[in-house]
Amino acid sequence: MKQFLAASLLILLAACDNQPVAQKEEVDAKAAFVPAAPNTVMVEDSVKVPESPNNFSFKVKVIATEYTAKQGTYTIAMVYGPDSNASMFTMPKGAAHLLPELKKKEGYHFIIGFTYMGQFYEYYDVTFTYGFPHTTKVHLIKAYVLE
Repeated sequence: MKQFLAASLLILLAACDNQPVAQKEEVDAKAAFVPAAPNTVMVEDSVKVPESPNNFSFKVKVIATEYTAKQGTYTIAMVYGPDSNASMFTMPKGAAHLLPELKKKEGYHFIIGFTYMGQFYEYYDVTFTYGFPHTTKVHLIKAYVLE
């Protein structure tokens, strides 16, 4: 009888999948990920600048690059009227398959982040200051590792 119980227990343990459900879903998401072609605008948003004499807007775009497929690297393009600036960022280690998201905050302020396991993570901060001289800033909010 003890041999039967031991054999049954071994069969049940072998049949179990030791990965948590959320981690298994994340592995499936990595396998299903198809990166965007270079120069594809992934997300964009803008806000009008009422103080501007020419009715300009401040625009932020996240654009795929030739490095998006392998490294998860994107370009951040910031445009105010005829002026533009760009920077690059790379998604966190283990998150190259996640798509960047853009959330508007108050004023001329945007957050670039990503959703992982149902939660939004703030990653980069993009701000614009109107005046003389007007400035755009991009800075890392917090670093992550998702492996």
